[in-house]
Amino acid sequence: MNTETTDQKKRILAAVAVLIVVVIAAAVILIALHPWSSFAANTDNPGESAASPAKPAESTAEPEEPVESALTGRTEDGMTWSLNNGVLTVLGTGNMTNYRSEGAEYNPPWYDFFPEIKTIVIGDGITGVGDYAFDACSEATGVTIPEGVTRIGNSAFLNCGALSEVALPDSLEVIGENAFEGCGGLRSVTIPEGVKEVGACAFISCSGLNEILVEEGSTHYCSIDGALFSKDRTLLLQYPCGRSGNYVMPDSVTDIARQAFHGSKLTQIVIGNGVTDIDDCAFMGAYRLTEITIPNGVTRIGNRAFSLCDELKDPTLPDSLVSIGEYAFQYCEVMTSITIPQGVKSIGNNVFSGCNSLEEIRVAPENAYYSSKDGVLFNGDGTRLIRCPARRSGEYTVPDGTTYIEAYAFEGCDRLTGMTLPEGVTFIDEAAFLSCRGLKYLKLPDSLIGVGNSAFEECESLTELKIPQSVKSIDDFAFDNCIALESLTVPEGVERVGTGLFNSCTSLKEVTIPKSVTVIDASAFLNCESLQDVYYGGSEAEWNAVEIKDENEALQNAEIHFLNTAKGSVLEAECRCIRDGRKSGVYQVMIRDEQGTEDALFTGTGFKL
Repeated sequence: MNTETTDQKKRILAAVAVLIVVVIAAAVILIALHPWSSFAANTDNPGESAASPAKPAESTAEPEEPVESALTGRTEDGMTWSLNNGVLTVLGTGNMTNYRSEGAEYNPPWYDFFPEIKTIVIGDGITGVGDYAFDACSEATGVTIPEGVTRIGNSAFLNCGALSEVALPDSLEVIGENAFEGCGGLRSVTIPEGVKEVGACAFISCSGLNEILVEEGSTHYCSIDGALFSKDRTLLLQYPCGRSGNYVMPDSVTDIARQAFHGSKLTQIVIGNGVTDIDDCAFMGAYRLTEITIPNGVTRIGNRAFSLCDELKDPTLPDSLVSIGEYAFQYCEVMTSITIPQGVKSIGNNVFSGCNSLEEIRVAPENAYYSSKDGVLFNGDGTRLIRCPARRSGEYTVPDGTTYIEAYAFEGCDRLTGMTLPEGVTFIDEAAFLSCRGLKYLKLPDSLIGVGNSAFEECESLTELKIPQSVKSIDDFAFDNCIALESLTVPEGVERVGTGLFNSCTSLKEVTIPKSVTVIDASAFLNCESLQDVYYGGSEAEWNAVEIKDENEALQNAEIHFLNTAKGSVLEAECRCIRDGRKSGVYQVMIRDEQGTEDALFTGTGFKL
């Protein structure tokens, strides 16, 4: 055998050896990737080859729920949090961040996962639950608050509607404002004896809450018949709004706290004889309340005190009453009549706004600060019209002597069809005729100087309105949503067409703008798709100098008529003798046209400009 043949055999043997190694390695890998039993002989079926893989046994067990991977993170105050299978756990030491406060994050890091949170666990070592920490965890049914926590922050558990119970630790000292507001699932809560402060509205809108209990050792609070009081029983802080029926307040009470009966289901309440002050929003939203007894001795009814008491019938106000706050009886929709007692010196804005059944507002004759004329509320001397009852219908003439129409005076009087304001009225305040949807005409006096914001907003039946030449200012949104208004002349002297002045006046076809206007604010003619003609009291060059702001495409797309092409001629003329009332001589004639005002002197032969 020669050397060449020997070398060839060696190469063949080496290749075979490599091939064997590769096969063995592949077999090892295959065995590692598959269960060994798959390659074992099937003893139950000896006829099958040992090389044939056995069929896997069919499982009869229910498939397991996949384990949710935990979400974890760290808060800006160094605490750690995790969310695993619906359980939110917060661990750390000290006080949690007060969210939505200056310099802090607006929302906690688990905010985006609120719908997944079913249970809240606050770890040992944490001493303060931050403001808004668990706000809107609406699916959470339970919470663990450990010993050592001394403060529960403002709105900490706001709107945790599914929360059915909460055990407050003995270490607790402060419950923040609105801490458990909207926790409709709560039925009972016990205030530990160490609590020194319960913030306003801590348990309002807890629609299922039947009792608020206080541990006997408390030196700051007590519970009477399930309601929360100050220890000396003079301040009623919170009545559980899950209770219905009637309630007689103890005579020890002198003050009713803000929102104490907010959302209450009670139908009748007798306020204790010791009460002198009814705080803001005290009975707000007590939507089933039909009757309230207010004793003599009450001097103040706070802002919105009875707002949204939908079923409250005509309440009797005591002679001791001195002030009624703004919106105090707003949206008391079944109230038909009310009498202002003799001692009332102050009535806030919009007290009877939304009282759609109100027919008359009476005032005790002895009252020096207010008066009533034909059921309409005025100030004492009758110069300022404060409020017309919403139920007033038909045509109404404001009495002579009136000089001022107060804000919201006729708001919601949608049964009025026509109105006349007397000479002497100088100002129409904000939203004075808001939502007078049935008003078809309104006669304004030549004494009028100014018109406030939204003064005629949503007067949907008003087709025309003559603004006197005496008017020098018309504020924003004055004619907003006057959808039937077809034309209007802005008087000479007005310098600004305000924001949204004619917004959504969808029927407006023509408008006259005086050359005194220098600015047309944003959205002044927004959604005025019918606008065709604009009559301007100056030249084209003067019009081009007017600043027209954004969202006024309807104005810019309309045809502009300048001074020399203005529509019409004389609209109105009046003359008066300027020589001591003599019937002959020189007269001054005032001619008003659509370009403004011009003076002329009448001689016997004609006009001299």
